Amino acid sequence: MGDSYTIITGGLGGLGSAFAVECAQRGMNLILIDRYPDADKMLAYLCDHYRVDVRYFSCNLTDEEGRRQLFETFKQEGFNFSGLVNVVGREFEGPYMERTPDEVNTMLELNLGVMLNLTLSVLKMRDVGGRFTLINIASLGGFFPMPNKAIYSSTKRFIINFTLALRREISDFANVTVVCPGGLPTNPESMKKIFLQGFWGKMTALDTTTVVRRALNHARRNKPIYIPGLASKFLVWLSRILPEAWVASFLSHRWKEKIDALEFWRITDQQRRE
Repeated sequence: MGDSYTIITGGLGGLGSAFAVECAQRGMNLILIDRYPDADKMLAYLCDHYRVDVRYFSCNLTDEEGRRQLFETFKQEGFNFSGLVNVVGREFEGPYMERTPDEVNTMLELNLGVMLNLTLSVLKMRDVGGRFTLINIASLGGFFPMPNKAIYSSTKRFIINFTLALRREISDFANVTVVCPGGLPTNPESMKKIFLQGFWGKMTALDTTTVVRRALNHARRNKPIYIPGLASKFLVWLSRILPEAWVASFLSHRWKEKIDALEFWRITDQQRRE
């Protein structure tokens, strides 16, 4: 197989599918990975509109044996890779004490284990004839200690640090960028969360297509980090000068306001249904 491919994990989700469309527009051959059984409509759209080869592989990426079989298939079919976009991840909101062990393990595996293992496997199968592109999706939340999102924000901080460190290790053959967006309106649930965060939620939310296009441009120019939007950049600047304990206290207070708003929303929704 002569052509090389860019892998996109979570390729059928809101952010993943936006990356798929933008990458296809740029002439990249793609391998999309997600947990759904098929992606016939998505593949038909991309292949009909762009002159690229797009493959889909259904895989539960938290399953170690499933990942092993997936890469065995890649080796058997002779794939090599020119890029990887690590999109897949998970978020649970609410107090840490309310999490179950399964929820904790799922978030750690999806946000960290999958990213680390796939990155290693894909790099070992890279197309050595060209420059590799690695994009890891972190979050604006990775810059803050976030009560009620303690695991999520901590895993995103790990992704930022890991990506910036790995960038130096593989600088001879790869462009590496970490993307740290605020809220992205990829579905009704995410839009509700943005609305409930008030002023800063709306200020840091950006159009998904715009974020994806600029993320790819940053990666092409080998920029280390992309923080979408001036408001988000300002908040990151604040995070560097304010005491972390104060930030955690402030965010805890903001969470209490959000919970009150969610309860009011639930009550009004129930009344409308009645």
